[in-house]
Amino acid sequence: MNRLIMERPDGSRYTIAPGENHPAADRVLDIERNGVSLSEEEIAAREMLAEIERDLGEEAGQAGDWVKFFAEPVALMLGKTDCAACEFRRVCLNAGKKLRAKFGPAEGKKKMKALIKRSFTEKPDRLARELKELLET
Repeated sequence: MNRLIMERPDGSRYTIAPGENHPAADRVLDIERNGVSLSEEEIAAREMLAEIERDLGEEAGQAGDWVKFFAEPVALMLGKTDCAACEFRRVCLNAGKKLRAKFGPAEGKKKMKALIKRSFTEKPDRLARELKELLET
């Protein structure tokens, strides 16, 4: 379970569940998952996927559906036929981190978003090969 690490103006810290109310003067310091603080890289990858999901929702009203469509190419790439949604999201985060590291934040996001958008209309095996090539080269 994820929790936000909050910091009060006096410097003391506490954690809350995402979406939980907190005083406006307190600021989000970090994210904690199962008691472990997430790296900046992982936070950035999560934010990137959230931005892509928002963009897809604004463009085509398909926010949320991307998991269903993009899961098949990722499962093919992994050689799995029964990829669970939580495992799929983890793999997407890892792919997002690798694309960001390899191509930079803006270009990595652009490539990931393009693949996700194409998953709505193109064959999964083609996208799986392309994603694998992007991650390996």
